[in-house]
Formats: sequence, structure tokens, C-alpha cells
Amino acid sequence: MNTLLVFALGSLFSVIPASLEAPADADAVLGTWLTHEQNAHVQISRCEEERFCGEIVWLRDGPPAGLGFRILEGFAYEGDNEWKDGTLTNPRDGNSRDTELLLEGDDVLKIRVSAGLLRRTLEWTRVPDDQL
Repeated sequence: MNTLLVFALGSLFSVIPASLEAPADADAVLGTWLTHEQNAHVQISRCEEERFCGEIVWLRDGPPAGLGFRILEGFAYEGDNEWKDGTLTNPRDGNSRDTELLLEGDDVLKIRVSAGLLRRTLEWTRVPDDQL
């Protein structure tokens, strides 16, 4: 009986670290990113328990009204440094497009925007903490 209990507890605890890894991997996208045009910083954070969103927190040029605009919405972590099922909204015209995020290394975020059969990939770079 004691052997069975030890085996069951051992099995339970061996599963816990694997289940805790997913949120850590999912959170790798958190932070502030310089957009491909190098004119804005987007802060990516959790907007729901399992979803990620991004808001404009700095603009090089442009109206202050753009600050706080939610440019990324509803991304879910799919594993392998990919976030899917989200949208990117163009702050200039308000159009939203299906988008996927792919983290390459620690500091490069590929933004794959789809519009029908067309697909465009943008590259954002992480803003170091000392430059915020």
C-alpha cells in the first residue's frame, strides 16, 4: 500500500513541472516592442487569463490620442514560441487583420498579418529595459 501511495505521489509531482512550463513559455512575449517602422512602442501583456494583447505606449510622431490604442488583440499561446487567433488593428484606418506572432530568440517578434490570400511579415524588436 505504501509503495502504491509513493508511486502515485511521485507521478503527480513529476507532472506538475511540465504543466508549469507552458505559462513561462507563453509569457516570453511579454514586454515592450519597437514596431517595424520604428515609430512606436507596443506593450504586450495578458488581457485575459490565457490571451495576450498589445497597446501603444510611446509614439515618435503622432497625436497623443494614439497612446493606449490596443493594436494587438486576443492572442493565444500555441507552443513553439507561436501565438495565434489574434488580430492586429491599424491605428490609422481601424482595419483589423488576422495575425500570428512568432518569437525568434528573445528579442525579435515576427508579426504575420493575413488579408485574404495575402500574407505580410513584420519584424518588431524588444525594447531593452534601460530604454523605456
